[in-house]
Amino acid sequence: MNTATIRFRKVLLVDDNPIDLFINSLVLENEQLAAHIDSAADGQEALEYIEHTGQASQCPDLILLDINMPRMNGFEFLDHYANTACHAASATLIVVLTTSSHTQDKQRAGTYGQVKAYLDKPLTAEKLLKVIGPIS
Repeated sequence: MNTATIRFRKVLLVDDNPIDLFINSLVLENEQLAAHIDSAADGQEALEYIEHTGQASQCPDLILLDINMPRMNGFEFLDHYANTACHAASATLIVVLTTSSHTQDKQRAGTYGQVKAYLDKPLTAEKLLKVIGPIS
């Protein structure tokens, strides 16, 4: 892996669909955008991961977040995320990545300051690079 192109030190993928997790990992790996990729099956697992990091320096640089998940959905995660050290440090970029076509979901995602973009699945390198900017 060419570390000159690494964009994110740590990425957290939050999705209950193993196929989507695989595709998202593949896009990040193929574009050499992440040095380390972790995953969580729902918002609760993601929140536990975030809380376990304990300090801002260990927070993921990027979270790709699904909306429709069991136990704790993406919006519930965002509500709880607002009370974490990662949010307080403004250390993490969040991109909502979902199949939801509801306009109100897109509008609601836009009310969270930490959400940089709302993308439709499947993730592609082109979609992600359009949001995060070109690699220099």
